[in-house]
Amino acid sequence: MAGLNGSGSRIIFKKQGVGAIPYDWSPDGKYVLALFYENPLDFEELRLISIKDGSIQTLKKYKSVESYMHLKEGYFSPDGRSITYTKEVKSGQSIHGDIFLFSLDEKKEIPLVMHPLKSIFWDGHLMENQ
Repeated sequence: MAGLNGSGSRIIFKKQGVGAIPYDWSPDGKYVLALFYENPLDFEELRLISIKDGSIQTLKKYKSVESYMHLKEGYFSPDGRSITYTKEVKSGQSIHGDIFLFSLDEKKEIPLVMHPLKSIFWDGHLMENQ
């Protein structure tokens, strides 16, 4: 993490064998939404990382890599009370993307769209398969 002018750079998370893919900043700038994974790929977790102290809050953990491919884009709602994200799901020989809402207040995953989509988000817009 660094300031816009490149100053004040610091690492907010580092652990050998665990990777993190940042998805989005919270609207108040206090958290980063990130996907965490372990090598070999035993699990994926959707987590919030506190910018202030580096503490981590796990929102959702997925253990079985056979039932889905991986979590994709994730975005905070404008009010910061929920997160939307996509999950590529393997169903037989095909792969499709499902869209979920995660309520931060209720700590609950809510399915929003459960049907095949080729590309879920592109520059913040929903794109259905042709």
